[in-house]
Amino acid sequence: MQLTRRSFMVGMANALSGLATCTSLASLAGLCQTKAVASAGNWQNFEPFSFAFVSDTHLTNGQPDNYKLLQESQLFLQEVVKELNNQRLDFIIFGGDQVEGPGKDQANWSLFQDIAQTLTAPWSFILGEKDIASNYPQEKLQAFGADWRSHGIETKAPYWSLNPLKTVHIIGLDTSVVDNTVGFISNDQMEWLKKDLSANQDKVTVVFSHHPLLPPPPFDSESSLETYLVTKPDPVRQILAANPQVRMSLSGHVHINHTGSENGIWYISCPSLNVYPCAYKVFHVSPEEIVMETHSVNFPALVKKAKGAFLAESPLRQSGINHAYKLDELANGSKTDHYTKLSLIAEAANTKKQGVAKRK
Repeated sequence: MQLTRRSFMVGMANALSGLATCTSLASLAGLCQTKAVASAGNWQNFEPFSFAFVSDTHLTNGQPDNYKLLQESQLFLQEVVKELNNQRLDFIIFGGDQVEGPGKDQANWSLFQDIAQTLTAPWSFILGEKDIASNYPQEKLQAFGADWRSHGIETKAPYWSLNPLKTVHIIGLDTSVVDNTVGFISNDQMEWLKKDLSANQDKVTVVFSHHPLLPPPPFDSESSLETYLVTKPDPVRQILAANPQVRMSLSGHVHINHTGSENGIWYISCPSLNVYPCAYKVFHVSPEEIVMETHSVNFPALVKKAKGAFLAESPLRQSGINHAYKLDELANGSKTDHYTKLSLIAEAANTKKQGVAKRK
């Protein structure tokens, strides 16, 4: 077998996992047990926590811009890492499409790791279609298993769960399909999800997936956009709805900033870092509510450039969606999609496919 930089790095990660420069989410669980509340018997009793979700960074080196600012992808990611290091966060999740294709000898993924390992908060990631080179679960695990293990995640499949705090449970689903915008969740993964949720009923739970499980507009109504969605997402949402400890589901992929809810669960579609509006999200979670903040990269001229590129070349325009939609408003979202307080009281959040604010 040819020794590539990727295979060398995987071997080194296994050998030096105890000396990993990134912070382990698993180690955080042990360190923060004193921070968590003493009673874990009721998932509603948990210590407030904060985390960031950064999706669709599309990191690459040497590719020209299109509607994604690929030439600026490294600059944007480095800037956001600096911003996140200035905040008090319990963990950070990258939401898929970390890279714009693995690149020769996984060069793009190695570059992503080099930048992300400078984060001071624990972090991990889920997979998008741009990250992978195979649809076979074992080959995905072979490519990324060592990286998850270096973050304290032991998994036998390309999806995972973890307790970063004593009364907090997070789940990273795998919806990735290589060279395809459509998402897919296997029956095996859904059975695993049922068992995982059943074993963690006493913990407030946040679910992460690259593709949205509850499509935001216009993906919820435009047939021309079905190829960007998870195939048959209803069974997955039914599994989540049957578990009251699940309070939030976060996704990226469609580059739409939107907040909706169904059956007491907040479904939040998050923006891309290098597609307009070039932003990421921070969440502050307490037993009563979630405070959601959206932060744009601090390069106004480049964000303006991204807006022009998005309006000219976005797949949304190419799909021929209804002209009633203003593409920049869809991507950017409303004011309450940027900053809002989301109730965690089930009765207040128990609406179906309803946004926080109506779109014009």
